[in-house]
Amino acid sequence: MQALYLYEKNELSFSFFLRRMFILFMIGLLHIILLWSGGVLHLYAILGLLVTLLIRASNRMLVILSVFFLLFLYYDQIFGALFNYLLNPLKYTGRMALTNCVMHSVFGLILFSFLGFGLYETLSPLQTIVTALAVFIFQIIYNWIWLRYFLYGSLEWVWRCLTYRKLLPVRKVECSEVALSKTE
Repeated sequence: MQALYLYEKNELSFSFFLRRMFILFMIGLLHIILLWSGGVLHLYAILGLLVTLLIRASNRMLVILSVFFLLFLYYDQIFGALFNYLLNPLKYTGRMALTNCVMHSVFGLILFSFLGFGLYETLSPLQTIVTALAVFIFQIIYNWIWLRYFLYGSLEWVWRCLTYRKLLPVRKVECSEVALSKTE
């Protein structure tokens, strides 16, 4: 969405996205080294660079890709309001995806490694599913509370500050105060 917004304003820069994805790639490497070897953030960074190529893709290529993904078009008409109602709480989790990804690894480290409770290969499949659901529900509630007071997740904010090379407001109050001071 950010790439599309910048493209429409004729401000899309490969160097900007290269810098942004390089920062995500480095966060991904740190995640692999420090938390969990199965991290995927570095792959997201590599795929993120493709966005700049797809935005400039030919109409023919976009039509081919669109036809491929057209099969998924009708799910909303089939499930409609029920689907949206069930998925609505996930919008908070999506806005804090990077923070949640790292938080998952921290929870996993605490729950399953020798540094924490050492539960690796000790839980039944049902206990594993219940644990995963409990962590995920906790994150949904945590994200909802966090985003009531802040514009971004903590790691999303750090990523933005590094990308834009400046300290950006993170609290919703700070953002309102900055907007008010500009109008005075």
